[in-house]
Amino acid sequence: MKKFKVLSCAIATTLCLTMAPTAFAGTATKALSVNTDPSDWDRPNAGNFVASYSAGDNYIYTALEGIYWSPAQIDNYEKAYGRYLTLDLKEDGTTHSLNGYSATTTLPDPKFDFEDDQEDESSTTPGYGRNEEVEVVSRGALSDWTRYNYTANFRILNSSANPYLITYASQSIPPLYPGGDYNNVPGVNTTGPALQGEYFNNFKTSNVSSSNSTKAAKTVGILSNKVEVDTHSKSKKAKVSKAYDDITNRKQLEDYKKKHRDLLDKKTSKKDNRNQKVKEEFTVTFNTPVTAKKIKETISKHNLKASVIYARGINNLGERVTIATTELTDESLNKIINSKDYSFKGFIEIEGEGSVADLNNVQNDAEVYAVETADTESTEHDIRPMGLSWKLEELNK
Repeated sequence: MKKFKVLSCAIATTLCLTMAPTAFAGTATKALSVNTDPSDWDRPNAGNFVASYSAGDNYIYTALEGIYWSPAQIDNYEKAYGRYLTLDLKEDGTTHSLNGYSATTTLPDPKFDFEDDQEDESSTTPGYGRNEEVEVVSRGALSDWTRYNYTANFRILNSSANPYLITYASQSIPPLYPGGDYNNVPGVNTTGPALQGEYFNNFKTSNVSSSNSTKAAKTVGILSNKVEVDTHSKSKKAKVSKAYDDITNRKQLEDYKKKHRDLLDKKTSKKDNRNQKVKEEFTVTFNTPVTAKKIKETISKHNLKASVIYARGINNLGERVTIATTELTDESLNKIINSKDYSFKGFIEIEGEGSVADLNNVQNDAEVYAVETADTESTEHDIRPMGLSWKLEELNK
């Protein structure tokens, strides 16, 4: 089970890689093996795995660049049995030397998980106080042959270690209980091959470029990417999270928003005053992108424990870039705002934990579009707050 993380306000961070003059720098660029099996729809048809480091920096930049899927893969994806496309960038092994803290992607309608769930071989306690894995789940429809990017930054916690940076694809469903992960499927413990990978020491001081990696052939514990698909089916993509996925027009979005407002009102109005102090997992979506000042004010004024902050950018191709960070320092936010990888538009969502009383006050803020909390009593709502910024942007076009 994923442990709740609180945004760090004490550690300075850099969101996107900036290659300043340094004593040395290195990059590993490795082509993904071409996927010729259209039923294996979660694995990209092709693309590159990239990992970079510059001396003096305290982080490693990783990415899947120019990844794409064929029409046949997308056709099978649309017929899949209630699964979302999922990609991971992570530290493989047990060096416990990296901490993922920021990510970006051009994938449609993404959500990120910064996961602290690796177990030491000699321990039964998961997690070491850092996120060894950064995961993105794409909830939107992919376009044929369109090239997508996904990046993740990892802070170096142990400079003498030699972690293996690895990436893989899988299929996910939403959490089945509050606080769970998208790929948490009870009873499933299968493996699939990694897409690519490289040891830190191999690119720490020099460039590495190849199409093969012996280590990358290693299997890792993920959901099976060999789900049987009926290629003759004419049905639409199965609903993964019906209440959210069914939203296709503004009225449906407003109805969904109202259901969650009514849910929060119900939790707040219970006679037991202790209930108002109960902590709830939440997602706050703003009407339009807001400033860093507004984000900080919302968190401070309403006593929120923020775990992930989302932002919006537009790249030079006119594509939406979704940015996520687990840190809230001025330097971190300024790096997001001033990145040259996109034109920054503002901050769009806050994920975290807060009391029902405080969250009820948040939803009365004129700049807030919606506050979602987990609904454990009805199958009509989502157990995990979904975040509505992508839907709101789509329907405001």
